[in-house]
Amino acid sequence: MSYSTRRPSGLFLPLIVAYEAVIMLAYALKLSQYRPLLFIPVSLILCNIVLLSRSCAITAVPPVDFLLGATLLTQAFTAFDGIVLTDVQKTLCRIGETPGHVTSTSFAKRLAWALDLNFSPRGVGWAHEVPGLPKRPDSTLRSKRSFLLSQTYALLKTAIMAVILRAASDLEPMMWYGATPAWDEPLYFRVMASIAAPVVGVGISQPSEWRPLFGPLDASYTVRNYWSVTWHQILRKPLAKISDHILRKFFPRSAVRPTLAYRFIQLHLIFFLSGLIHLGAEFIVRGEGGINFLVFFILQPWIITLEEIIQYLVTGTASSRNRRPKLIWRLVGYVWVFCWCVALMPLSQGFINGRGLHYGVDFWVRKGGPSVSQRTEYPGSGLELSKVEA
Repeated sequence: MSYSTRRPSGLFLPLIVAYEAVIMLAYALKLSQYRPLLFIPVSLILCNIVLLSRSCAITAVPPVDFLLGATLLTQAFTAFDGIVLTDVQKTLCRIGETPGHVTSTSFAKRLAWALDLNFSPRGVGWAHEVPGLPKRPDSTLRSKRSFLLSQTYALLKTAIMAVILRAASDLEPMMWYGATPAWDEPLYFRVMASIAAPVVGVGISQPSEWRPLFGPLDASYTVRNYWSVTWHQILRKPLAKISDHILRKFFPRSAVRPTLAYRFIQLHLIFFLSGLIHLGAEFIVRGEGGINFLVFFILQPWIITLEEIIQYLVTGTASSRNRRPKLIWRLVGYVWVFCWCVALMPLSQGFINGRGLHYGVDFWVRKGGPSVSQRTEYPGSGLELSKVEA
C-alpha cells in the first residue's frame, strides 16, 4: 500500500502510551524475580503497533513516523536489556548514589526514577553513562542564562543551515518533487535545543544533563570514529549488552578477556541489530519492508575491519583511538570517509529521499520543474505524489 493511501489512526496513541507505561512500570515495580515477564506485554504492544502500520500511518508525516518508529524499536532493545538482562533497581544508579538505593524508596520516587532511566538512553548523569560522550563547553554550563543563550544560538545555526541546504537541493532536479520550503520544516531536526532550553529554563533539569547528541565532525577521519565518536550513542549500551549476552553462550572464555574472534563477531552482530531497528522503522513508515537499510548496516563492520587491517599494515597497530593522527593522515581519512558516504549512504538516504521522508504534507514543485498534472507513483519510491503544473 502506497504511503499516500494510508491515513492516521487514533489507535496508535493509546498503544504508544501503554507501551511507555509498561516499560516504566517494569523499571519501577519491586518485581526483581518476575520483572522479565513484563517484557511480554511490551513486545506484544510493539507487535500491534508494527502490524497496525501496514494499513494506517501514525501521523501521516513520513519524517515523524520514521523517528517514532525508530524510537519505539530502540526502546524495545533498551527495555529487553533493562527488564530481562539486568536487575535495574539493584545495579543501575545515578552518579553520586549507591546501587540498590532506589529499592528502599516510595513507589512515586521509583516511578520518577524509572521515567528518568527510560528517557536517558545514553545514561547521561548515571553510573552506566556511555563513555566518551561529547561535553558542552564550560562557558555554557556556568549559569542557566549562558545555557539558554547557547541553545538559542544553536537554533539559529540550524535554521540557517536548513535554508542553505534547501537552496542547494533546489538546484538538483531530483529534489524538485515534493520539496518542503525551509520555513515549513518541522522542529524535529532541532528538537534537542527546542526542548533543552525551556526544560532547563523552568528548572526541571540542569545544563550538565544536556550533552550534545552528536560528537565533533572533525573526529570522523575513520568510519569507526564516525560511528563511535561523531554519531549518536543511543544504541550503544543496549546493543552491546544484548550482543555480549548472546556471544557469551558461544565464547565462555571471553568473559574474562574478549578474544579477537569475539570482538569481530560482536561488531557484526551490533550493526546487524541496528539494521533491524532501522528496517523496522522503514516498515512502520511504508507499511512494507525493504532490505537497503539492513544491507547498509551489514556492510559497516566489514569497512571498519578493512580500515583496521590497512592501519595495522601502515602503522603496526590496529587501533589509534587513544591518539590523534597527524594532519596528513587525518586528511587522507576525511577523503576516505567522504568516499564511503558517497558509495554507501544512498542505501539509507535513498529510502529517505525516495520514500517520502523529505516530503511535507503539501507538495511543492519549483518553477521550471517537470510539467505533470496527473497523480502518479514516483519511480521506485512506493509513494504516490500529486505533481502539479510548473
